[in-house]
Amino acid sequence: MDALSNSSTLRADAVEVWDSNTNTYKEIQELIVGLPPSTLNSIELLAGAIGNDPNYFETVASGLTAKSDLDYVNTNFATRDATIATKAATSSLTSELATRDTAIASKAATSYVNSELATRDARLDDVERVVTVEPNVTFNYLETGTDALVIRGPNEISANFLGPSSGDLEGRVVFYKDLLLNGGDLLVPTGNILLGPSNTALNVATELANREPGFTAISPLSKGFSFATNEFQLKLDEALPLKASNFQTGKFRLSSPGDDSVRIQRFDDDGSIVTDAWQDVAMFQWDDTLGGSILTDAIKARTTANIIFGDTALMDAGAVVNGTLTADNSNLQNIRGVDAIFAKGNTGIGFHPLDSSVAFEVQDTGNLIAHNNLNVLGNLTCSGTTPSPFWCAGAVTSTGVKSTSKGRVGYSVTQTSSGLWRVTFDTAHADTVPIVTLGAIVPASRCYMSGPATSTGFSVYHRDYNYSIVNSDWNFQVLV
Repeated sequence: MDALSNSSTLRADAVEVWDSNTNTYKEIQELIVGLPPSTLNSIELLAGAIGNDPNYFETVASGLTAKSDLDYVNTNFATRDATIATKAATSSLTSELATRDTAIASKAATSYVNSELATRDARLDDVERVVTVEPNVTFNYLETGTDALVIRGPNEISANFLGPSSGDLEGRVVFYKDLLLNGGDLLVPTGNILLGPSNTALNVATELANREPGFTAISPLSKGFSFATNEFQLKLDEALPLKASNFQTGKFRLSSPGDDSVRIQRFDDDGSIVTDAWQDVAMFQWDDTLGGSILTDAIKARTTANIIFGDTALMDAGAVVNGTLTADNSNLQNIRGVDAIFAKGNTGIGFHPLDSSVAFEVQDTGNLIAHNNLNVLGNLTCSGTTPSPFWCAGAVTSTGVKSTSKGRVGYSVTQTSSGLWRVTFDTAHADTVPIVTLGAIVPASRCYMSGPATSTGFSVYHRDYNYSIVNSDWNFQVLV
């Protein structure tokens, strides 16, 4: 039984049936032959189609009557016959055929065909747009021009391939909507991927290279975020110890090769001698018995002229001083050398109060020189010689002969008259009136100064017990 041959009423807004010719479902109205089109399927549309003329059929009948008139028909046939006769003339046909032959011959030439093919192979001239059309589908098309090649739909531009009028941007593609890669890859063999306006665009490759890869911070490091700077931060946990075998800054580093020392080192890759290796600057060493110690080749004051030791400096192996060794002026025990103290580059060791001249010095010849007073609280013993306390001293006979001569300088004696003598120093005395003592050798005789002594000498006369001036033996001493 046919599915639609029952007596039931079938009602629907639209009914579609299968069309085997197109292999699609179509509305039933499309398959019924003779139905009016959608522009004539109502009385109103039919009235509009005949110009709303209530006398439409009378007007048509009048026109047909006029067209069917014999005179009218004959006149039109005569006009057509004349035209056909002209076209049928041999000369006309010959002329037309000759024109067509010439045109065909030029088009059939090999050079023309090759030229036309080459032109078509190179480009399509004056093509304004290429349109793809599907039934009942709004079309998309390509727009071509000297400025750009545009791919667009009926309302929106999808892509713009920039041409020579864009200057340095020629050859670039501008996408106005999302670029969807459905299962494929975006390959950029050369060039860059830029995001944002051209004058401030971000280079994706550069931005990715500047981003550190994700990592997990291991104690004592911790990761955080600063809302003040809107940046991620990597910090050291201040509550935990920081452990490493080396800590480097610039060309210097702290290195701890073992449990008993830590070294300050510098990488030697410059200067007159280059080792390209880490060299020790100083080493802090620990000993369970001696405690801590510092090992270095030189110690210098950085901002002052002196190095200050807060306590006593004990030199177990001696101190070699190239310059000056200064001790507190109130306590020389601040310098205590177990073995010895050497002052190199001079003739000995000099000791002096601060801001004063040398008090005494020990020369490399073994001599000890006191430049000022020498106070001896105990005994003074000399196994060698000491300078004489006398400037000049000696004994003279009654005939004026020097029997002895002592003191630091020599002298000469001249008898000016009987019992009167003049002593002259070989070197002048430092004092204007030096101190002179006289002594008579013969008992009951006396020696007297004849006026005060001078820096060059003195005069003396001799009396016996009767107070008479006589020649006699005598001696003298002049203090330094």
